[in-house]
Amino acid sequence: MAIGVAAAHARRFRRSLGPAAGSPDDAPRSETREATGRDARCLAGVNVLVVEDEPDAREVVGALLEARGARVALTASVAEATESLSRSRPDVIVSDIGMPDVDGLEFARWLRQLSPARGGDTPIVALTAYTSAQDRRRTLEAGYDCHLGKPVDMDELVRVLERLSKHRSPAS
Repeated sequence: MAIGVAAAHARRFRRSLGPAAGSPDDAPRSETREATGRDARCLAGVNVLVVEDEPDAREVVGALLEARGARVALTASVAEATESLSRSRPDVIVSDIGMPDVDGLEFARWLRQLSPARGGDTPIVALTAYTSAQDRRRTLEAGYDCHLGKPVDMDELVRVLERLSKHRSPAS
């Protein structure tokens, strides 16, 4: 995602969050159950690791997920993500594909080689600008559970995370 595009998304998203008090009453109408039929805290208790090299995109996704109740760890690279995984196991990972040094496809392949006890079965969602049918196929073959294109539909991302987090193991 281009920096200017990400910055514009970040500004719009921050404005849409409204007051930071965190209660559903303080959230904008689109974030409340009355407007969407969904609980504004629908990701409460879900641990999400976000791997995104673009700072604005990383902040936007993190803010959205936190507003929905998730506990979010933000990382800027695969190296940071692997360090985070050595300390704790998230319920779901949201990862960009196109990153410098090590890309998201290599990260997914590495993760899938781990034992389930070490996080090898952790659901991974690709959040990427690479959206062709061939890109989607490669992403899923690398081990991702879901492929979402940028700019992401935030409600769709939340629905995917809700679904994938329900399949997490009790030991997580």
